[in-house]
Amino acid sequence: MKKQPYFRVKYAELKSISEKAWIVRCYDGSQDMLPKSQCLESLDSLLVPAWLAEKKAIQYSNKKVWR
Repeated sequence: MKKQPYFRVKYAELKSISEKAWIVRCYDGSQDMLPKSQCLESLDSLLVPAWLAEKKAIQYSNKKVWR
């Protein structure tokens, strides 16, 4: 399996709205809905695939994490 680039999203609030999606609110006030199936959860952040992070209105780190 090929590794995929992810961006780290530090969030102020992470709310589960269904068994398939989260609402993420970032520290700068931006928020958007993210699918649980595409994101990896960590202690204080989410790893969001690069292709998805660029399409969403959320604040993310520019450093790519390969998983």
